[in-house]
Amino acid sequence: MHPNYPWEISESLYEKLEELSELTEEPIDTLIIIIIAMRMPSLLRETRKFNQILDAITPEQLHREIGFGEPVCSEIAPLYKLSFIRNS
Repeated sequence: MHPNYPWEISESLYEKLEELSELTEEPIDTLIIIIIAMRMPSLLRETRKFNQILDAITPEQLHREIGFGEPVCSEIAPLYKLSFIRNS
């Protein structure tokens, strides 16, 4: 979390906002609001469309859980690494 903001923001994102702020001479807070406001209409549209698609799904269109079996060959190594990390 960046110390100037009460929400989580990565250092790399903050650096990009900082650079944009320097280029535009706008405060970072203003830039954040502008970016959100510009993205909001398409985000609302996309979310509404997604919800319409989900609402149109009927029980007949659903399928059972699909199993892929046990890991084989190169699939085993990443799982081994994860279990090693967890057990460390």
